[in-house]
Amino acid sequence: MLSQPADGYTLLVAASGGMSIASAIYPKLAYHPTKSFVPLTMIANFPLILAIPADHPAKTVQELVAYMKANPDKSNYATSSPAFTIATELLKLKTGAPGQSIPYKSSGESLVSVLSGQTLLTIADGPPTVPMVKGGKVRALAVHRGGALGRVTRRAEHGGSRAARREHRPVERFSSRPPARPRRSSGSSRRRCAAPSPIPT
Repeated sequence: MLSQPADGYTLLVAASGGMSIASAIYPKLAYHPTKSFVPLTMIANFPLILAIPADHPAKTVQELVAYMKANPDKSNYATSSPAFTIATELLKLKTGAPGQSIPYKSSGESLVSVLSGQTLLTIADGPPTVPMVKGGKVRALAVHRGGALGRVTRRAEHGGSRAARREHRPVERFSSRPPARPRRSSGSSRRRCAAPSPIPT
């Protein structure tokens, strides 16, 4: 994105991990979330999901935490984003559970590591996680109520922390463009996002 001309026509669909959390974790980023880009609009907002292998004996977050404390050498977790790492580390902080992070390139790879038994758990975004939950590949232990998974209880109800956070997808542009163009683009983006979807749901 940074190699493109700052003409106001190049858009970036970003994630909250890269635009709001990475700058607090990594001291030397090649960009600045608020100085290199101008936020235009929010196009997606969905919860993160705590997933474990479908055949794992834990049925609640409380049982998972107890298992992790009893088996610290088996309590690694998969993560592919600073947002997911922060959420999992918050779970550990609030519950006292152990856990070593194993980095992956995508949520899909993290979920595959969980269903194959390479890692115990992952906290990931909904689009790649929901089909695996519905297909019986992994088990969702915590997520915000409602949505595509129906009633999956909140983490706090089972003695865990409120670490099942929400993921955001903002649209960004370079900050060096003329000031009027972002305002026009922002209004246009919001109107298009509010329009009825042509894809049946």
